[in-house]
Amino acid sequence: MTTMEQRFKSAILQLVDKELILPYEQKINTIVSRRAENDKFIPVRKDAKFNEVALEDLRKLLSKEYIENKNYKAYYFELTSIFKNYLSIRFDEKISEMTTNDFSHFLDESKIQNKNEILEFFKFADLIKFADISSNKDECKFYYKFCKEYIKTLKSKN
Repeated sequence: MTTMEQRFKSAILQLVDKELILPYEQKINTIVSRRAENDKFIPVRKDAKFNEVALEDLRKLLSKEYIENKNYKAYYFELTSIFKNYLSIRFDEKISEMTTNDFSHFLDESKIQNKNEILEFFKFADLIKFADISSNKDECKFYYKFCKEYIKTLKSKN
C-alpha cells in the first residue's frame, strides 16, 4: 500500500463511521467473488440482482436524513461508496478501490457511458468529503438522482 493510499484510508476511517461502509460490503460479498488469477470481481451467478441492491441502498441512504441534518460529508461518502461499488460490479473492475484520479485514467480507456458526468460527480464529492467545502440540498438531490438514473438506465440494458 502506497503512502497516498494509507493516508486516504486513514482519512476515510477518521471521517466515516465504519457502519456506513460495512453493510454494503457485506451485500457485495454475497453477490460477487474474487477470481484468484487476476483478482477481478466476477458475478457469482448470472441472475444476481446487483442493480436492485444498489437502488435499495440508495433508498436507505435517504432514510438516514444526512441531508436534513446537513451532514453532507457522510452523505457523499455513502453515495460515492454505493455508486463505486455498483460500477465495480457492473463493469467487472475494482473501481471501488480507485481514487478519483485513478478512475479518471481508467475512464480514458473504458467504454463506460457518461464518463464526464461521472467524473464530475466524483470530483465534486471529493471536495465535500476532503476539502471542507459545503453542499446544499439541491446538489445532494441532483447527484442522488444522477446515480439512481444511471443505475436504472444500465439495468434496462441488461
